[in-house]
Amino acid sequence: MARARTVIEPRLTLRQVIVRGALYGVASVIVCAVVAVCVPGHEDRVSFLHRTGFVAVVCVVVFLLHGVGFWQGDDIRRLRDWRTAEGTLGNYAVMVPAIVRCGMLALVLAPGAFGLANLAQVLGGWIYP
Repeated sequence: MARARTVIEPRLTLRQVIVRGALYGVASVIVCAVVAVCVPGHEDRVSFLHRTGFVAVVCVVVFLLHGVGFWQGDDIRRLRDWRTAEGTLGNYAVMVPAIVRCGMLALVLAPGAFGLANLAQVLGGWIYP
């Protein structure tokens, strides 16, 4: 007889996942600003920031809508509880928090990148190469 596997940690809440994803997003805006300063040429820098913002908007639409759509189930688990997931949607129960975190990261990164691009246009050239 197979014995039931117990869950190691308590279930995740959507609020916990959203807060952590937003913190990752703030860190990604800082990284984006550092990388933008390293890009030579003012037009290239602004283009880089606009493209980063556009990719982030696409990721928000794909990841956040997909993740929240699958969050409807009550059986959302942590990655360390991978082996305890059962059923048809068992793998989704483990991957949905990561998908929602990526969506929140992109939701914070998109306005950050567009804001940095706007700031670069207003200030002229930040640091000239």
